[in-house]
Amino acid sequence: MLLCFEDASALCHDYQHLVGNHVQKGRRNIATITAVVIAPYDELSKYRFLERYKRNNRVENSLSFYNGLLYDILVIARPLQGHDLLVYELHKFLVEYTCENHQAFA
Repeated sequence: MLLCFEDASALCHDYQHLVGNHVQKGRRNIATITAVVIAPYDELSKYRFLERYKRNNRVENSLSFYNGLLYDILVIARPLQGHDLLVYELHKFLVEYTCENHQAFA
């Protein structure tokens, strides 16, 4: 989703209610959402952001290198089994997955 920083901030704020919900695939819980964050839009910068975020869990520090003008929103989840983070672009997440609280997207 291509956004300016102000729009990304507002949208990110609107979806904070997802944090703490379980991600479901079918009827099975697969992960717990730990964060909904603003990230760089381009893939290389998004990768750099995520590597920094994995180390410090702080969006501001992880985003400090980025000088671009375009942003995206990411849903970050910890799998119930395994250690790697699961990362979804918000617009794709909303189409492909559900949460345990089916009112989450209202």
